[in-house]
Amino acid sequence: MREMIATAQLVTNRPIPVLQGDRRPGDPPILVGSSEKARQILGWQPKYPWQKTFLPMPGLGTNNAMEIRP
Repeated sequence: MREMIATAQLVTNRPIPVLQGDRRPGDPPILVGSSEKARQILGWQPKYPWQKTFLPMPGLGTNNAMEIRP
């Protein structure tokens, strides 16, 4: 999430306020994702870099604070 926020700040040329909150009950302590297995086993290749897939998100570049949980 931090990498996405940093990229959004670069693209919008605006600071994005971030509030770090506590994990909610049931939230896992860590989330890790990788497309490497799909690339190796299926020969999958992404059509777009991840940065281009999240930039059209509603609210990006607004003054609304985003809360990040550890």
